[in-house]
Amino acid sequence: MAKRRKQKSDPQEVRKEMLRHLAEHPPSAETPAPEQAKMRSRRTARSENPSPPRPRLMLRKMPLDLALSRLHGFLIAKQALGTQELIVVVGKGRGSPDGIPVLAPAVRGWLEEHPELVAGFEEAPLREGGAGALLVRLRPRS
Repeated sequence: MAKRRKQKSDPQEVRKEMLRHLAEHPPSAETPAPEQAKMRSRRTARSENPSPPRPRLMLRKMPLDLALSRLHGFLIAKQALGTQELIVVVGKGRGSPDGIPVLAPAVRGWLEEHPELVAGFEEAPLREGGAGALLVRLRPRS
């Protein structure tokens, strides 16, 4: 026996039905239901203090010389804009020949050699890349 498909409702008809229902049963002016209050407070908490995403440079799977060149240009540009922190994604090196990471150690070394740009760096927070990314703090432009 073949199943019958549910016919799609016309959006205009649904809207009219909703408006008719609201006219007959207006919402009370009392406090909202607890579920609605919870949902509203979660939404408000997220929207009140949204932390803007940090600028991000994706270097993984890039040839080393190209990656270091891009890193240098990116850091200079972000320092000129007054950016304080950014994320550099280097990957974990699992695809490297012999399983030995190449890019991540080279980028760390490069960052250590450029104190005029870099105030410090550390492994990025898990939600921003964890062990496959670096949180880089830039020096203010002088």
